Amino acid sequence: MIRFNAVIALATSYLCLFSFAANGQDRFANVTIETIPVVGNISMLVGQGGNIGVSAGSDGILIIDDQFAPLAGRIKAAIMELGSDTPKFLLNTHFHGDHTGGNADFGADSVIVAHENVRLRMVAGDQPAVALPVVTYDDDVSIHFNGESITLIHMPRGHTDTDSVVYFEDSNVIHMGDHFFNGGFPFVDLVNGGTVQGYLNNLEKVLSWIGDDTSVIPGHGSLASKSDLMNFYNVVRDTSVEIRIKKSQRMSVEDIVGEGLSPGYESWGQGFIDEEAWIQTVFNSYPR
Repeated sequence: MIRFNAVIALATSYLCLFSFAANGQDRFANVTIETIPVVGNISMLVGQGGNIGVSAGSDGILIIDDQFAPLAGRIKAAIMELGSDTPKFLLNTHFHGDHTGGNADFGADSVIVAHENVRLRMVAGDQPAVALPVVTYDDDVSIHFNGESITLIHMPRGHTDTDSVVYFEDSNVIHMGDHFFNGGFPFVDLVNGGTVQGYLNNLEKVLSWIGDDTSVIPGHGSLASKSDLMNFYNVVRDTSVEIRIKKSQRMSVEDIVGEGLSPGYESWGQGFIDEEAWIQTVFNSYPR
């Protein structure tokens, strides 16, 4: 029988995937870092792990997230092409290792900024002091850098309990972290404070803030627009409602998995979170 333990196992496998020993180096051997211009002095770096946001300008380099530790040298080479291989600021959208794995490589020379729960969870995970955020906040904080206000805004109990989005006010760009898996079902880490309802609430807030012309950097997937984010929100909302209705009809999670979701969502289960995992997540995220 599929129970809450299955979701715990899913979260554990996710964390194990993004927390590896040195002998895991080979799987990064062929990873290259691609630089994608977003708007003005904002770029997105794509490699393996969470997408990296970059602000490059007269004040220097600021980056958002840093993927896996073995990629740090390649990330530095990519941002060197934008001005410097030493960011003045490193912002973490949350604590998962595919977004913070490079912290130890950047932390000696960069000011790491993140929500206070990022630091708490990284300390609990025995991360070295150099990898930890040194500036933390509760609700939000703004950094004035390269001629604009860059604001980190906490997104409570969504993907995890550590998440923030990062909004570039003048460039009209938002980095969503793992509150946006463009084209796929999201991973909601129930073990580490995430909830499906909180995830939806957070998406609704962001959609109410941004405009049709806002450039949206997802945590995973291709560069996007508000319409792409709205499409993602609709899929998360509609499938979660479908699963909750079936649960209210006393269907077991095994029965829901066996029956599957309505036609049209097949492509959304091709990423890390397949349809079965998404059904389990939603089923276990809402009380009976």
